[in-house]
Amino acid sequence: MICECRSVAHGYVLSIAVVVAMLLGICGALQTSAQAETWLVRHSVDTPSGRISYLEQGKGPVALFVHGVLLNGYLWRHQLADLSDIRRCIAVDLLAHGDTEIAPNQDVSVTANANMLKEFLDGLKIDQVDLVGNDSGAGIAQIFAALYPERIRSLTLTDGDTHDNWPPEAFKPFLAMAAAGGLPGILNTMIADKNVYRSPQALGPAYEHPELVSSDTIEQYLCPLVRSEQHTRDFQRFLAAFDNKHTLAIEDRLKTLQAPTLIVWGTDDVYFGVKWGRWLSETIPGTRKYVELKGARIFFPEERWQEFNKEVRLFWESIDQAANAKLTTVAAFSAVVGQWNEIGRKLIAIAEDLPENKYEYKPNPQSRSFVQQLLHAAGSMYYFTDVAQGKQARYGDDPPRSEWVTKHDVAAFVSRCVKDGADALAAKGDAGLNDAVNDGSPHLVRLVDLAYRVIEHSGEHYGQLVAYYRINGIVPPESREK
Repeated sequence: MICECRSVAHGYVLSIAVVVAMLLGICGALQTSAQAETWLVRHSVDTPSGRISYLEQGKGPVALFVHGVLLNGYLWRHQLADLSDIRRCIAVDLLAHGDTEIAPNQDVSVTANANMLKEFLDGLKIDQVDLVGNDSGAGIAQIFAALYPERIRSLTLTDGDTHDNWPPEAFKPFLAMAAAGGLPGILNTMIADKNVYRSPQALGPAYEHPELVSSDTIEQYLCPLVRSEQHTRDFQRFLAAFDNKHTLAIEDRLKTLQAPTLIVWGTDDVYFGVKWGRWLSETIPGTRKYVELKGARIFFPEERWQEFNKEVRLFWESIDQAANAKLTTVAAFSAVVGQWNEIGRKLIAIAEDLPENKYEYKPNPQSRSFVQQLLHAAGSMYYFTDVAQGKQARYGDDPPRSEWVTKHDVAAFVSRCVKDGADALAAKGDAGLNDAVNDGSPHLVRLVDLAYRVIEHSGEHYGQLVAYYRINGIVPPESREK
């Protein structure tokens, strides 16, 4: 951001000849020399919006970083270096910024940039990301999250475009200057004399310590904007497209965004005050944490990267832990469903196989008969099914034999018992496995534990049915040659 645009009146402009000569040396050297951080490798991917340039570092789940106006992916170099142990960090160059190449006169608005991010991820075959935005990039991140919530694993927002707070008053003189045709002059002047960039009339207010911003950093940001007349015109069109209608248009969707969200805001930002960070934290239902960095200004991801990265790392680790816990739960859910269906399959096989003339067989007068054992094993499944639905188990110790007389009736009953239990498990899902239920015992029991108790109980009686088979000289279905 630029606070005021009086640099020409203050005598900062050099002669055109001097400026051109200096820039040919400065920006030309920048393109032919190695990056300031030699580990940074620039990539590109072709999309319907153009050839999008990006920096990448690390492996793992993808984190996508989105910069703001006048900058490019280089803003996030400290995040790429420091967080690449837990994420595949990607810092994109927006339309009309950095090394991204686009067609003349194409849409470069913030919504167009949000759509570009979707195309960018499609081009790299990336499904979901941890999205991080700053300045205009924060507004673009909000639009992307609202339009494509299924692509968001988490969202981190820092000082930037929100609701109707942009363009900020402090930036409007710069927009007016650009609209009047002064953009090439001020960009070239800031490149030729870095103190202009650091001055209170330019980017100085965006930093706590503008005097510490290196000349190389300034060149990394600004030289791509003057690389050609086309690049400068594209950037001018980006500025001309500033309109908060874009963030207002997605506000209703933002109010339904459930993605885990971290908001970090600098308290001394002259462009976007802390009320906007608080507004976001209250508006986005998925907000997990809101942090204010005392004394920080808009470009704190660059200046105070250690503090910011610490918050981001803790946030991502909490998300990872929750995801791992969910995977564990899903695995447990799959296991209990598998065991339920397996014992059910065996009981159904016996119900369909058992000779009807053996129904009343019992090894001694005190024992349950063949069919009573089968009805008991199947009917006891309702100790899970009914209790899971908050009801009392429909059968006592034994379902009444009189209700299921024929082999067809018995087989249908057993099948229904198994299916009703499987349906109850599916209705609860993996998220419901830890629900505490009242099964009539002195203490509440977890649903998953109750399911395993019932499975074990049915398995014990299945074993007795197999013994009945053997006593009668019959090979049980599971032991026959397939």
